[in-house]
Amino acid sequence: MYSIRRFLIFVMSGLVMFSCSSLEDEVDPMAEYDFEPGKIILQTKPDFSIQQVFNFINTYDFEVLRIWHGVYTSGLPNDSLQYILDYFNAKSYTNDGQTWFSRGEISRVNHRIVIRPRLFNMMNREYQQDWLETMEYLLLHASKGSHYTITFLVPEGQEKHWRNHFRRLLFVEWAELNHHVPITHWP
Repeated sequence: MYSIRRFLIFVMSGLVMFSCSSLEDEVDPMAEYDFEPGKIILQTKPDFSIQQVFNFINTYDFEVLRIWHGVYTSGLPNDSLQYILDYFNAKSYTNDGQTWFSRGEISRVNHRIVIRPRLFNMMNREYQQDWLETMEYLLLHASKGSHYTITFLVPEGQEKHWRNHFRRLLFVEWAELNHHVPITHWP
């Protein structure tokens, strides 16, 4: 019970601090924790298209480690699910070759093929074009409300500057440093 109360106080105080300060003067409740140097993670607002994501990342000279959380439905018949997964996993930019391979399922709601890919090394414009062509070929459409989470590598020492910069963009839902926070296990 004490942990929940402490957590709620932490969240409420964070909301009060955020609402009363500008981004530059913001008191960072995560400041006491270490973060991974050079890494910024942000999420776009819903219905920001993958083409808009590509246009956005192409305006910066930063490496993009991955783009994920996009949700796609396919207009192909349901028996095409394995074909789609095999097609994706044959591409070097839709899997990391070790632990993450494309996954999908048949939706229980609309009985359509649903794919949630991770896209790696997408600063490569050939990969971007290939993804757009793949979407067309496999009849993929972003699900309504879909958003994208993007991991950027920015110059070390400039993480807070770029986090604040990204937060100001109208199509960005949130932007954060990749903090290392200890986990407290429940008894």
